[in-house]
Amino acid sequence: MEILTKKEILDHCRLDEGLEDDYIEHLGCTAEEMVIKYLNRSWADLAQEEGKVPEAVKHACYLIIGSLYKNREADVVQQQAQNRLFVPLIVKYRKL
Repeated sequence: MEILTKKEILDHCRLDEGLEDDYIEHLGCTAEEMVIKYLNRSWADLAQEEGKVPEAVKHACYLIIGSLYKNREADVVQQQAQNRLFVPLIVKYRKL
């Protein structure tokens, strides 16, 4: 992970350090990868332009992590809705 820490993710998911640490780090890496691909830029480029990685971008990662953690299985009984905050949080940092 480049911008998030394991502790931040554990805090966001309200988990204690322990058995799922490797999985939590995997989710962090996955979320960062998804966000950086959406933004179409590097973390260094974003941090240089903004002075640091914006908190809104970090929070978009947390939204992904929370969703992936809560919905681990592909077969879900109820239909999952797309989080409507993801794009508004980070769209202004996207390079087209």
